[in-house]
Amino acid sequence: MNYKSIAAACLAGLFLTSGTLQATAAEPLADVKQYVNDYYYPGISKTEVNKSTSIKQLMKKLDDYSNYMTPAEFDEFYNAVENQLVGIGVGIVEHKKGIKILQVYDGSPAKKAGMKASDIITAVNGKSIAGLSIEESSNRLKGDEGTSVTVKFYRPSTGKSYTKKMTRALVNLPNVETSVLAGHVAYIRLNSFSEDSGAAVAKAIRNMPASTQGYIFDLRDNGGGDVEAAEKIIGLAKKNKIAYLLKTREGNYKVQPAKMTTHFDKSVAMLVNGNSASASEMTAASYKDQKAATIYGQKTYGKGVMQSIVQVKNKGYLKLTIAEFRGSKNAVIQNKGVTPNVVTPKNKELYTSHQAFLKKQLKKFDKEATIKRTATNPKMLVKPTKDMDWKTLKTAKVSLLQIGGKEKDVTVKLQGKSLVVTPKTKLKAGTNYYLRVKNAKNSTDGTYRYVMMK
Repeated sequence: MNYKSIAAACLAGLFLTSGTLQATAAEPLADVKQYVNDYYYPGISKTEVNKSTSIKQLMKKLDDYSNYMTPAEFDEFYNAVENQLVGIGVGIVEHKKGIKILQVYDGSPAKKAGMKASDIITAVNGKSIAGLSIEESSNRLKGDEGTSVTVKFYRPSTGKSYTKKMTRALVNLPNVETSVLAGHVAYIRLNSFSEDSGAAVAKAIRNMPASTQGYIFDLRDNGGGDVEAAEKIIGLAKKNKIAYLLKTREGNYKVQPAKMTTHFDKSVAMLVNGNSASASEMTAASYKDQKAATIYGQKTYGKGVMQSIVQVKNKGYLKLTIAEFRGSKNAVIQNKGVTPNVVTPKNKELYTSHQAFLKKQLKKFDKEATIKRTATNPKMLVKPTKDMDWKTLKTAKVSLLQIGGKEKDVTVKLQGKSLVVTPKTKLKAGTNYYLRVKNAKNSTDGTYRYVMMK
């Protein structure tokens, strides 16, 4: 197997790309043994391989990422990387009472049934799921398209439990999500390295407004996927001259990023966490090593090996580890992960990176005293400063920039020789903001205040 066939046939994660190997032997076990002997990385003695009397027994001798799949298991595997699933259409996380819903996808059975984020699923088809692993709970929600499932869930906001019967459906999950945060900071989230991810992220960059001041690229909870997609996304930064270093049984290779016509044209912050794995780690390591982005978050998962998918004669599928990838400076990723430039507490990655962008924008403004308010009393009073006389204040432009969120609409009214700033929508307790007052005649002149909502 030469380098090119590896790059075309491999995964940089737990997900599928197109395989180029074809099985020829009549007996599946013999096929699997042949591939393991020829391609398994870092290698295993042929004696051990040949002693195996079943595929299952052989798989137990290999690493955790090598396994044999039935056609049904393969279909589920493929749908995962392409962000498709048959089920009720929710993003979930473990909870002591069952599983907590993080997101309800548009058009899904769960959405139609009225389920909401923060609901806690406690039982499926009349059986409690408390204490089960997230995989076991998830499997109970899944099933054939068109089949029904009864879900009991608890809603903390009402303190009540509800039971809904739903029909499982094929749900297409959004792979690339975008928004524009306060301060004209573009936010792009990638959920999986699927076949079209490179083109989709490039399109997201092109569709951002011309006023964009920087990018936050979110790879949190992204378990990896198609290696070619990773090479394309690495190619979105002109500074990246190396995608990754590849180690196989045949030798070592230096892999170049894909040539892209679209590029990040402003500073990039990249978000990762302990669930960012494989292709996400490949991407984060490349951007970090070549100073193409500042990485925020926690140390990544630590999966630095690639798999190839081959179909054996009985139509089952072998996923086999055949290579290791490392960062462009040869940093080991397998079992070590990628350490961010800026380590943040969990769930503070977006807040911290966005705050850094906003602080840079406010660098030329004068900082005034912090304002503390509550949701019941959100009005803020802005008085003239030494450098901002009354006449200037009357014509100033006032902005309320949520840290980790969007700019909030406000009303500004005169009160004596001060301005009263009132948010048009309710602000949540625990959220923080910058209140910026710009001199209308000079866009880089003015003041700002840190606002805390208690």
